[in-house]
Amino acid sequence: MNQLSVWLILLIISMSFLYLKTYIGEKAKNKALLKDKLNLTRQIECLKKEHELEIAKRKYQYESKKDQYINFFQMLDSFSGKQNIKTVENITPIINDFYSAFLRATNNSEEQYKASSLFMKRIQNLMNENNTEFIRLKQETNTIRLIASDEVISLLNDLEKIYEDMFDISNIIIKNIPHNIIENNQNELQTNMVLIEQIAQNAITIKNKLILQMRDDLSKI
Repeated sequence: MNQLSVWLILLIISMSFLYLKTYIGEKAKNKALLKDKLNLTRQIECLKKEHELEIAKRKYQYESKKDQYINFFQMLDSFSGKQNIKTVENITPIINDFYSAFLRATNNSEEQYKASSLFMKRIQNLMNENNTEFIRLKQETNTIRLIASDEVISLLNDLEKIYEDMFDISNIIIKNIPHNIIENNQNELQTNMVLIEQIAQNAITIKNKLILQMRDDLSKI
């Protein structure tokens, strides 16, 4: 074997070794890239699942909160409607019965006292019924407080206070009805009606603010 052949063999071996080294290096590099790609794919899938979970969570929170807000306003509207219709329907015959009984007992103080006592008893029963409905509404309000923002809770407090004031003033006005009828005190009756209307208007104003704030709450979920 001549020197040229030896150099040729060495060159081939060197080139083969270099190729093998390069091949192994590229294979290791490709393996590392594949591993990185798999890790990146897993991270993307993980982020995707977290994102989908967050969307599902927000959707559930939105639907749950929306349903509770809707239920609350349905109960509030039902309460307001019942109070207006039911109170008028129930109190009118009570007042008429008292007025008729009192007129029949014009010269009989004992019968007048009985008519007044019966009136107060029937009125108290009516107020107790109304108070039961109000307690139910307050319980629903307490449930809303668990999920509501501070702004909504503040408006709920204002609305609850107005209804409490309305009940207190209504009780006083109704209990004074016999005296005002006997004395034919039209001025006080008119003043009381204006006061009740003002309180009712304040309740409507706060209710409208509450609707807007609850919508804002939902938009931020």
